[in-house]
Amino acid sequence: MKTQSKPVIIVHIEALEADTRLVEQALVDAGLTPDCQRVTSEEGLRQVLASGVCEIVLCSDQVPGLSWQMALDHVHAWDHDLPFIVLSSTTDEELAVEAMRRGARDFLRRGSLARLAPVIERELREARARRERLVLEEHLFRIAKDESIGRLAGGVAHDFNNLLTAILGYADLARRRSGADAILDGHLRRILDAAKRGAGLTQQLLAFARKQVVRPEPFDLRETLRRIGDLLPVLIGENNELQITMPPDELVVQGDPGQIEQVVMNLAVNARDAMQLGGRLTLKAERWSPDPFGAAPPHLESGEYALITIQDTGTGMDERVKARIFEPFFTTKEPGKGTGLGLSMAWGIVHQAKGTIQVDSVLGQGSTFRIFLPLAIRGQTSRVRRPVSGRLDAGGGETILLVEDEGAIRELETDLLHTLGYRVLIACNGEEALALADAGQEFAAVVTDLVMPRLGGEALVARLRLKRPLLRVLLTSGYPENIAVRDGGLEANTSFLQKPFSPAELARAVRQLLQAPGESG
Repeated sequence: MKTQSKPVIIVHIEALEADTRLVEQALVDAGLTPDCQRVTSEEGLRQVLASGVCEIVLCSDQVPGLSWQMALDHVHAWDHDLPFIVLSSTTDEELAVEAMRRGARDFLRRGSLARLAPVIERELREARARRERLVLEEHLFRIAKDESIGRLAGGVAHDFNNLLTAILGYADLARRRSGADAILDGHLRRILDAAKRGAGLTQQLLAFARKQVVRPEPFDLRETLRRIGDLLPVLIGENNELQITMPPDELVVQGDPGQIEQVVMNLAVNARDAMQLGGRLTLKAERWSPDPFGAAPPHLESGEYALITIQDTGTGMDERVKARIFEPFFTTKEPGKGTGLGLSMAWGIVHQAKGTIQVDSVLGQGSTFRIFLPLAIRGQTSRVRRPVSGRLDAGGGETILLVEDEGAIRELETDLLHTLGYRVLIACNGEEALALADAGQEFAAVVTDLVMPRLGGEALVARLRLKRPLLRVLLTSGYPENIAVRDGGLEANTSFLQKPFSPAELARAVRQLLQAPGESG
C-alpha cells in the first residue's frame, strides 16, 4: 500500500457525517491522507470556498436544500478549474451524462468508493498540469507583450532621440555664442534642461525594453547605496524612519552605477508615497547564494549575488495590483502624479544586468522588493566614471565621412565638424557613402548612423572594411538593435555614441577615435 504524506484538502458536501467518515476511510485505505471538511448548506459552501483552502470537491446528490447542480454552479463561479466529483446513490446514466456535460470531473456510485482514490489522484495531477500550463502561457504572453512594447519603444526612441539630438546640439551651440546676453542664455538653458528631461524619458522606455545602451563597469554596490543613503532622509521626509544595513565586505557587481542608483531611488520614492502617515523604510545589502535545497528566484543562474532589499511599512498592494506593477504606464497614483514607467524601467534595468527583481506585498502590511544582481568576477575593482567636459576638442584638418539620413542632425554635425577644423564628406545613407569611397575619396574615419534606409550603418561598415580592415568608425544611434553595440561588444577601432548627444560629446568621441591606433588613409 502506498503512503501519501501530504494531506488532500477535500470539501465534502454531505448531509450525514457517517457518510463523510466512510469516504475518509476509503481514501485512507487507498493510501491517501484526506483532510475532509463537511458542508451541509449553500452558505457553508460559500464560506469554505472563500477561505481558498480546497483542492477538490466531492458532492452527494442527497443534500436537502443544496442539489449537486446548485453546488457545481457555485464552485465554477468561484474557481472553474476546481475539480468537482458527484457521489450518487443511483446508476442513472442520463444523470451521469448531465453531470459531465455541466462540468463535473467524474460521477461515481456510493457503492464504488474503491474507485474514488484513483479518480482524486488523477484529478489532482491534471489540475496541477493545468496550473503549470497556465503559468507557462502567461509567461509566454508576457514575453510576447514585452517584445511588442519593446519594438514600439525602440521606434519612438529612435525618432525622438534624433529630434532631441538636433535640439540639444543647436541650443548648446547657440548658448556658446550668446555672449553676455543673460536673458538669452537663460532661455537657452531652459531649452537644454527640457530636452535633457525628454532624453531621460526615452531612456526609461528603452530601459523597460532592455534596449538602451549601458556602460557596465565593476563597482562596489555599497558605495552607490551609501550615496543614496545620504539623500534618503530628505527624500522620504521626517515622519518616516530610515534603517540602512550594509555588509562589511565589498559587493562588486558589473553594471551601470547610475542605472542601479536610479532603480533604488525610484523604489524609495514609491515607498515614501505608500507611507503618507509615517512608517519605516529599510534598505539592506548583503551577499546571497541560492539554497541548493530551497526555492530560488526564477531566471537566476548559479553563482553568488548581491541582494538589495527595500522594505516599507506602507499601504501594500493586493494581488491584482501586484500582478501589474511592472507593466509600462500602469500606475495607482492620481493623474499627473506618475507616469507608470518607474517600475517597468527598474525591471528592465535589473534584467539587463542579468539579475531579477521580486516583490512581496500584503494590502495594509507594506511591500518588500528584492533585487538580485550577480557579483563580478573576483579581482575586479570598482571604477569611478568621469563626466565629459563641456570643452569642444578641436580637430587637426582630418577628413571625416559623415553618414546620416536625418537632415537636421546631418547639418548640425557638419557645421560642428567644420567649426572644429575637420573636412567633411557628406552622405545621406550607406549607398551614397559607398559611392564616395568607390570614387576614391580619402577619409580618416567614418561617423555613421546605425539605422538608415537603403543601407544601414552596420552593413556599410562591413562593406568598407572589406578593403580597409582597420578603418576607424564612430557609430551613432538613438536605438541600436545590435546587441553587441548596446552592450559594448564592439569591434576594434569602433566606438559608439548614444543619441541624443551634445556637441562636446561628439567632439570628444571623434577626437578619441582619431587618436586611437588604426588606419588613417
